[in-house]
Amino acid sequence: MKNQNVFRMRTRRAAIILIVLAALCLLCLSGCAEQKAEQKEIPGSVKLRPKNILSQKSAYDDGAETFDFRNTYQLRQWPEAAYGFIEKLEIKEPTMVSQYVAEEIGMEHVTFGIYEDPQLKRAVDEADVGYNLKAKWAFEEGGDLDDYPDYKPYLRVALQPGTYYAAVYTTKESDDFTLTYSSWYCTIENDITLQEGEPAYFPGDGNEETYFRIDVDATGEIIIGATGFAGKLCLCSENKEAISEEVSVPAEPEKRQDIVFRVDQPGTYYLRLRDYPDDFTSRNTTYSKLFLNHIKYSFTTE
Repeated sequence: MKNQNVFRMRTRRAAIILIVLAALCLLCLSGCAEQKAEQKEIPGSVKLRPKNILSQKSAYDDGAETFDFRNTYQLRQWPEAAYGFIEKLEIKEPTMVSQYVAEEIGMEHVTFGIYEDPQLKRAVDEADVGYNLKAKWAFEEGGDLDDYPDYKPYLRVALQPGTYYAAVYTTKESDDFTLTYSSWYCTIENDITLQEGEPAYFPGDGNEETYFRIDVDATGEIIIGATGFAGKLCLCSENKEAISEEVSVPAEPEKRQDIVFRVDQPGTYYLRLRDYPDDFTSRNTTYSKLFLNHIKYSFTTE
């Protein structure tokens, strides 16, 4: 009897070891399959590339591109399968990029965004269309925007130089709708030369100081039309040292008024703008284009 018990115990231990080894083998095989699938080259979609918002034709182009989700690529298998489209973006200088998807019923499993990796596991920023649709329904019933902090009807992302991936995808393989998408870009400049009477457009990233160079050939007054930006503005010397008090420009258009800086000698001056919002748009408003701030000045001599 004792020998039988020992034999049974050893048999059970052997069975447990075999089960554990089998599980480990399955995990290894699954990981290898996943790695192989992720290393497989997926065709890029040039329609995901952002368009230059400052190009001459941008005013006449809504940027709309369509994607047929009956013909998607499997972009990843884990942690959740994703089917859609992807494009590699090589960013050479600081750039603001926007993305917009025309959301419709039936797109509850769609996500779009900018990612650091082709497996879409490290998002710079992304938007969940299903979440957005749920938020919109709540808003129609009088819901509060603060109850949906992740509501993103469009994305606006500041990218530093590097490699990124733009993607739009669904986690439901059977989705077969046509999706409308648009994307725009504008380089971020923190030192811009102004020409009198001509607006300068800038996206900014909401965190940096931006300087605007002004050259004057006489004494007089620099008049800033405070209609296209908000934040704190002051006049600086050629060395970018403040020579005036800061003026707060409110985000509300009805509260803005022109700003006047007096200069006592000709030369080069800078306007310094800081603490400004990256845009004036509400999260509860849909914009299919990249929103830009703008600034313009005039000069009057004595």
